[in-house]
Amino acid sequence: MHNIATIDGRECFAYQNETPWHRLGQRVKSLTSIEQAIREGNMGWTVDKRPLYLGDGTPVPSHAAMVRLAADGQLAAQLGVVGKDYEPSQNAQALELVRPLVDEFGFTFETIGALGSGERCFALMRMKDQSVQPVPGDDVRGYGLLHWSHDGQTGVSLLGTGVRVVCQNTLQLALGSGARNWITVQHRSNIARRLDEAAATVRKLTEAMAKAGETYATLAEKRLTQAQLKAWIETVIPSEAAGQTPSTVVARRRAKLAELASTGRGADMANQLVDTHDGAVSAWAALNATTEYFDHVRPAEAKSDATTLKANESAIFGSNALVKFNALQSLRQLVAA
Repeated sequence: MHNIATIDGRECFAYQNETPWHRLGQRVKSLTSIEQAIREGNMGWTVDKRPLYLGDGTPVPSHAAMVRLAADGQLAAQLGVVGKDYEPSQNAQALELVRPLVDEFGFTFETIGALGSGERCFALMRMKDQSVQPVPGDDVRGYGLLHWSHDGQTGVSLLGTGVRVVCQNTLQLALGSGARNWITVQHRSNIARRLDEAAATVRKLTEAMAKAGETYATLAEKRLTQAQLKAWIETVIPSEAAGQTPSTVVARRRAKLAELASTGRGADMANQLVDTHDGAVSAWAALNATTEYFDHVRPAEAKSDATTLKANESAIFGSNALVKFNALQSLRQLVAA
């Protein structure tokens, strides 16, 4: 399941290039401006803050409800509960913060959309002329993932990301510092300062992409035996308690991850530089298996809309995004050993 928001009878999603697996939203030839992205992505709806009441009608003066309004101004959905001093912002305001990246540095919108009832929003911004190729034919492009919410859980942030064309897995960039590479976008009224900030952001993302390319190429040449793969997977998906026999659920997840390293989407391409005759795989294939598992398999295993939404959000913004990042870091350490 996809959990793309549908508002006023239209999905809140637009994209260019390859059609996503859920086949929803509006495909356009190019998304080159903020105004076009908002229009094509159905992101022009309004959010507002309203008084909060308990079920019995008692007011809660310390908090407020964040809501989405319908086209006629009526309440359409509650998005979250926020503090009384929280100031709502519209999608256009969030995107305005990165206008210099679009207007001055050639970023375009690969995708833009909203999840759930509109409480979480994102825009995958493609960097101009930035890509690396760990193995022949495997193109990893440079992107910035802009993320914001209307439920008070997060501000506007930018995450350096690579999107693997073959299987559309999202990979966090390998920074030498080991940081997660979140860039908090500041609102600047001074145009010169905003341009300086945008230039610094582009430099940081470009440098991270170069480092990622070096890392991915090294991973593609590193052969992991079955024993090494098994030991590594146990660090990615640990038992519920240290020293205990893994549960049936953990064992099944580990087995699936091992399977994807050999047979997942693009596995043949990712393994082309290593000898796999005895079940070995490349470290690059192992990393791609991790992203395929947490980005696609886990959400597909969910049993309800709520758990699917949670799995999708976790893969991009939450704990499973951190698992993928830690998996990358552990593979880098394994290669360096």
